Amino acid sequence: MPYNDALRRAFLAGAPRRGYRQHVIRNKRRSAAALLAALATAAVVGTASAQNPPRNQAEYDAMLRKQREAFYQKIGLSATQKTKITSIEKKYKPQVDGITKKYEPKAKRLQDQMIALQKQMAALQQQYQAEVRPVAQKMDKEFEAVLTPAQRTKVKELQAQARQQQGGGAPRG
Repeated sequence: MPYNDALRRAFLAGAPRRGYRQHVIRNKRRSAAALLAALATAAVVGTASAQNPPRNQAEYDAMLRKQREAFYQKIGLSATQKTKITSIEKKYKPQVDGITKKYEPKAKRLQDQMIALQKQMAALQQQYQAEVRPVAQKMDKEFEAVLTPAQRTKVKELQAQARQQQGGGAPRG
């Protein structure tokens, strides 16, 4: 199928749904077409499986079968075409499994590193906010001293509008 290159790139870059990538990496038995069907049908089937990742192998297998069938139906495959695709999957499964096994340890390491970096980034952002907040408050007071009362009122209105557009938040200052 012409999607194999895109599938490999998607796998190496990380699958687009939370929870799904971990299952793909851990499960060496998945064929390339099953991965393709799962990735390609994410938009077709919806995000229900992304919101509720499978809890065990049986649920994962059932999810893949459902997504694969939805994909096949969406593109209009005949029974003969499905049989041929299954045969192709079986033919290349050992190669795909070998490649998956080769990259699995590195993907796991990178995933662990990414989680650690996300935690470090969150801590850094908190430290930054704690340090910059007092400076920003002083700046705001000095800016206000330069403005006329009408301009201060207009600034407060604009700030309130900005907070409302951004989804709320406490006023600064």
